[in-house]
Amino acid sequence: MTLAYPSLATIVKRAFPLLDRTGLYVHRSPCEPTYNCIAFAVGDSEHWWWPGSSAPDWWPPDLRRDGSIAVFEEMFAFLGYAPCSDENYENGFEKVALFADGNKPTHAARQEIGSGHWLSKLGKAYDISHHNLRDLECRDYGRVVRAFRRDTSQLRSTSVQLLYAYQDRMELALVSTPHQGSA
Repeated sequence: MTLAYPSLATIVKRAFPLLDRTGLYVHRSPCEPTYNCIAFAVGDSEHWWWPGSSAPDWWPPDLRRDGSIAVFEEMFAFLGYAPCSDENYENGFEKVALFADGNKPTHAARQEIGSGHWLSKLGKAYDISHHNLRDLECRDYGRVVRAFRRDTSQLRSTSVQLLYAYQDRMELALVSTPHQGSA
């Protein structure tokens, strides 16, 4: 069954008044509900990243899962990002930004290397490029609360591949460990 989504213009008009006012965004991909903004920010288009405790949520192994800003900071640090003072473009660095409503994380965006534009996945819907990170600040997403950066020599895809390899080893170990229950 194919899900019907409103047009990108309708979503922007309803949810993102600053983005609607500037009009400085570009549609980059069709709707794809298998991944979310967190996954998109770290370069994964196959999983739904959230620090939940059940499928389909995926989260790096051994990291806390309480959904706080601190948990997202740990996840970005695990992938090689360090906090930085602002979201301005810096040559040689890849940046991501975390949005929150109060202390509740809501969204993440990634800065495009080369152009300095921001890339966002809007929920289960569209991927967009937008010029100003703060144009996504709104009632649902809250405000930008943290920015992180890492040297571009640390490839995002390599980090995500290492995470999956680690998770696969853990799952394999769990499957191959005999159950010690009673007979």
